[in-house]
Amino acid sequence: MNNLLISIPLYQEKSGFGPDYKDSDTSSYEIDLGSNFYELTATEKEQLDQFKAKYYLHKLKFNDMDRPYTHICIEYINALNWIMQYYLKGVPSWTWCYPYHYAPFCSDILETAIVSTEFQIDQPYDSIVQLSCMLSNQSFNILPDQIRNYLTSETCALIDMFPTSFQCDQNGKTQDYESIVLIPFPDMRRVAEYLSPIINKLDSNTLQLNRVADNFIFEHDPQSVSNISTTVIEHASLCELKRRPVRIIATKTLSYVSSWYQPLTVPYHLFPSFNTLQFTVIQPNNFRLL
Repeated sequence: MNNLLISIPLYQEKSGFGPDYKDSDTSSYEIDLGSNFYELTATEKEQLDQFKAKYYLHKLKFNDMDRPYTHICIEYINALNWIMQYYLKGVPSWTWCYPYHYAPFCSDILETAIVSTEFQIDQPYDSIVQLSCMLSNQSFNILPDQIRNYLTSETCALIDMFPTSFQCDQNGKTQDYESIVLIPFPDMRRVAEYLSPIINKLDSNTLQLNRVADNFIFEHDPQSVSNISTTVIEHASLCELKRRPVRIIATKTLSYVSSWYQPLTVPYHLFPSFNTLQFTVIQPNNFRLL
């Protein structure tokens, strides 16, 4: 690699991400690192390989048989793909997740052939199953009694998914809350399978709350005679509102839809960007990508 050229306006134009931005002068956004890149020596290459092997062994429990670590790199690329689709298009899959606690090295990702992944959209799990996978046993009190009693019983078939103790890896950070919590990833299908018979026996009100329903838009309408109840103490009810359901329409076209209502202008001063911030380009020497 001899050069690294970053053109931010070009990236915005190609990706469609962020507010509409046009600038005829892109020279101030281009960074040419030129000869700051250099090839590693044989000794440095050996040291880097040893460092990587130690990282993969201690963090991810990979050994030499797992090389060249292609599997985790592909999953990481899939994770980036999932995130981009989520923000620019919509949820690509309700059931897929990145299956590791740590990321691979950038240099290993660069050496991995990009594989096109077609996510299976599936269906979102209901609220009780999701909460059962997310909550700790100290928070099970917000679940229906039948679900809580099952999950906390000694005969629960899912007891291995709720460890009473676990490790936290600060991973170079200083605060406990920055740690990586090393708990096992929940098997959603397994949880749904065991909880389904119990959920089906819940009362109708609980089942109503647990179902996947439409999204709603609440709009102000002076002619409305509705009386929508609210738990906000200051307001006994919300009058002059009308409620209508809205369905999220899936599309196969990757696109970014601006949330600004025309003809409003984008408040650049509220959203820091290279268009508003003063910055200085630093030309690093001996730049390396791990």
